[in-house]
Amino acid sequence: MDALSKTDFSFHKDCSSSEINNVEQCILKWKSSDSFFEFETSGSTGKPKLINFSRDQILSSIKSTAEKFDFFKGMRSALALNTKSIGGALMVFRAIEWEMDFQIVPVRRKIEWQGSLDFLALVPQQAMLIPIDNYKNLKTLLIGGSPIRESQENFLSNVSSHVFHGFGMTETITHFAIREINPKKQVNYHCLKGVEITSSDGAMVVSIKDRGVFQLKTTDRIKLSRNRKSFYWLGRLDGAIISAGKKIHPKQIEDHVSRVYPSHPEGFVGVKPDENWDEAMVWFSVLLSGVELEKMNNAFTSLPSWKRPKQIIQLRHLPLTKSGKYKRR
Repeated sequence: MDALSKTDFSFHKDCSSSEINNVEQCILKWKSSDSFFEFETSGSTGKPKLINFSRDQILSSIKSTAEKFDFFKGMRSALALNTKSIGGALMVFRAIEWEMDFQIVPVRRKIEWQGSLDFLALVPQQAMLIPIDNYKNLKTLLIGGSPIRESQENFLSNVSSHVFHGFGMTETITHFAIREINPKKQVNYHCLKGVEITSSDGAMVVSIKDRGVFQLKTTDRIKLSRNRKSFYWLGRLDGAIISAGKKIHPKQIEDHVSRVYPSHPEGFVGVKPDENWDEAMVWFSVLLSGVELEKMNNAFTSLPSWKRPKQIIQLRHLPLTKSGKYKRR
């Protein structure tokens, strides 16, 4: 393909035909003369919607990432995200702009790459399944798409790679703030150059002029630093579950479980319709052993009765959005 003339793209032998086609279409789109690009929001908290960005706005996002992580021509990276999401598409666009040595691996939880990499972007579930020895072959890992649990963060703070957690959304053309996890462990997310943050009734408001973002009021609850250059994430405002007239914040429940049962199997708070409660809070979990199920129930019993999940739903595969976020509803 002409689109690959300056970038060394290689496909893993296990990539499906649809994955190969999606990447090739993404490459051709960026190499075309198109001025605007359409993406669908993740739908993690509501109905997905389509949104358009100009090429210049996307290039501004690429530049911010490159400056933050010291990109260089010919660097080695890989794609392990769906290119239908903005996170995956931006990795392809970065690879073209920086003429990367770029591997495309199958989009799955457990990923494998060849040789050493300078930079890799993953969702938390993928990062946790990388064998610890393989981190020796990865210089910088950027995690995004969903929050990181305390137990996951403790693991990642001890790997040999530099690890960062990005904060962003489709509407901001991926991350606009970064929190370092390893080697330095930061509590706040620090805004990239050109990002302005304010708070309105506890909700974060974002402006990024070069990305065409002006006074975007998010559904994120934050504690803003005095200089407005960083913030602490408190959870999502629209993620609240209204059950029997009471408001429950999923992050508070998940944080409680992580404190009481730090090594608990992967799972998260979800919602299902309920005739009696309007919305019933449930706990979506990977398959549990008898001992694990008992420990989970014990963790919940230390909560007030109205904050306890009405059911533990065990699944072989947890419900996720296209971008890898937990699908609560």
